[in-house]
Amino acid sequence: MDTDSKREEIKTKICDYLKQGMFKGDASRMSGISEDTYLRWYKEDTDFADRVEASILEYKQSLIKNLTQASITNPRIALEILRTRWAKEWEPSNLREAERAVRLSTWV
Repeated sequence: MDTDSKREEIKTKICDYLKQGMFKGDASRMSGISEDTYLRWYKEDTDFADRVEASILEYKQSLIKNLTQASITNPRIALEILRTRWAKEWEPSNLREAERAVRLSTWV
């Protein structure tokens, strides 16, 4: 296998590990290169950098999908997502008002 093919294989492995949630340095070492080599490739090869960022976003998307699915059966997860994404709207003072509205609506 020539050097370019081997390098491409390593880059693909790194991206595969990143899609599984590994950190960049760990993904590099698991693929057989140093973190310094990874950083150099990342800076020199914009296509590789784009693939790395897309791999990280793919992992993030899978986590969000799993959380969203879990929130169906666990409302606390849904509430935590709301509090995290829209912190100002879902801060405790606003929640007390929303809780009062829910209690009042159940009396009707």
